[in-house]
Amino acid sequence: MPTRLPNVCDEATLRNVELPKRTISYTPVPNELIFDILHEQLNKYDLKVKQTDLTMSLGGKRFIGLYDIESEDENLGYRIGFKNSYDGSMAFGMGIGSVVWLCSNGMIHGEISERRVHRGNADKDVEEMIKIGLEQYQHQHSENIRVRERLKEIYCTNDDIYKIVGKLCVDGVMNGTELNRMKKEIISSPLFDNLTLHPDGFSAWDLYNHGTETLKSASFNSYFDKHNNLHKLFVNEFEI
Repeated sequence: MPTRLPNVCDEATLRNVELPKRTISYTPVPNELIFDILHEQLNKYDLKVKQTDLTMSLGGKRFIGLYDIESEDENLGYRIGFKNSYDGSMAFGMGIGSVVWLCSNGMIHGEISERRVHRGNADKDVEEMIKIGLEQYQHQHSENIRVRERLKEIYCTNDDIYKIVGKLCVDGVMNGTELNRMKKEIISSPLFDNLTLHPDGFSAWDLYNHGTETLKSASFNSYFDKHNNLHKLFVNEFEI
């Protein structure tokens, strides 16, 4: 589970947060709508929730939620995530991908990540976004399994590792604090192969998980974008 926020909550709490008034320039997206449509679609496709992570700030005016779903692959589940705000500080966001059961690291694919500012018909648009996202879940999960298997086959030398970390820095995928965490992961990760165990390098899949483990602490506003951008970087750099 992500480690970025201390305020763990539940659906009931977020459903009961007072909805702000709609104005000409601001259309709130009700938390209740998000949860209702999510569960409607999960039931439609007979998807079983294995675990959830809901965290909030500002008394529930901002939240991020991750729903991890069982799949036929015993090591990689399916993940859908949302972020929403009632104070206009961030747009509604949705990310669909996969989750590594060993460490709850996420694989969020950029093509299905969506966001919607709180204007106009935002509430209706969000409803359609969730429905479309759930329709595409099987294709997305299959694609992430393919990426995982390819990354496992690729051996990273120290030079490859330095190149990827440099790209994470230059492309702005990680900030200075996150890069320091990434360095610690690469050197001494307790879950994946690292340079202490394998000083000459390890698989690209291990390196990918060092990155997603690091990004568990990403902020509300950046969580989905950072994971999407990390995924794109690996797919592009290793030509998957």
